[in-house]
Amino acid sequence: MAVEKRDAQESRESEAEAAPVVRTLTLNHGEHQDAILYRFEKGCCLQFCPGPSLLGRKVFLYTNYVVPDNPEDKNEQREFVRNQYYGLEWRREEAGEALGSGLLIADTDVYCEIRLARAGSFHYYFVYDSPESRVGPQGSGWFHVAPSLAAGGAPLPLGGVMCQTVLSKCLGPLPRWPRALRVAHEAGFNMLHFTPVQELGASNSGYSIANQLRLDPRYNDVNSGREATFADLENIVAKMRNDWKGIFMMNFFFQKPPHNQYVSSSPEDPKLRLLEIIEKAGKDNEKASNSIETCAVL
Repeated sequence: MAVEKRDAQESRESEAEAAPVVRTLTLNHGEHQDAILYRFEKGCCLQFCPGPSLLGRKVFLYTNYVVPDNPEDKNEQREFVRNQYYGLEWRREEAGEALGSGLLIADTDVYCEIRLARAGSFHYYFVYDSPESRVGPQGSGWFHVAPSLAAGGAPLPLGGVMCQTVLSKCLGPLPRWPRALRVAHEAGFNMLHFTPVQELGASNSGYSIANQLRLDPRYNDVNSGREATFADLENIVAKMRNDWKGIFMMNFFFQKPPHNQYVSSSPEDPKLRLLEIIEKAGKDNEKASNSIETCAVL
């Protein structure tokens, strides 16, 4: 019997340790906090609680944070769409009983809750009386879920990131990279940012890409004469990431899209939709700005 009690106690302690941290945002009438960004950590629960100014009002709360169909399924990952909002369900504080998506606020012991498992900045707003209220939002705001970074299996806090930018075209062949970058690693930098590694154009500018699908020939192995591939780059970066417990980020730079065959040959790529728009605009106006840059973590 003593063993059963101890097991039960250990079970309760483990459940208490596993309980997520709860953060609260209070909703007030006419309070639009669009100039404030509330920051939360991944894994915590965010509860929206009505303030006294919402008493006697039927409130519908919406957010563009992706709400899964089954909140208990941690593996469910739906695509995030910035302008797609989800109605949140009200619950009572004591029993957590579901009260529906639109609730006449009679007390402040109710809340809407979401578990923050996705990093990014998200918007919320609430309306009165009906989901199709013509009056518009009666309150709104933003919240940010901080990303969880890990390097070599070890967690890396955002405040501990030390980043250095590297001009990739000066590093030489891929086999030489670990030796060339060791100085930055030993100097305490745990994040390296690389300029584009794709084949460069005639200007030799580090951001003038001639072929998005091929590494620049300067990264080829001079000893074996073997052409460097993206798989080789992935292996080199993976080894440095595991050995040095660092993070690596690289630019993808789409320059002069009206003259880039890759844009027109891959119209199905969602990342190039904006470039396609710029390309069409460039045909009407040759002076249109036509340079886009983005980054990706390797």
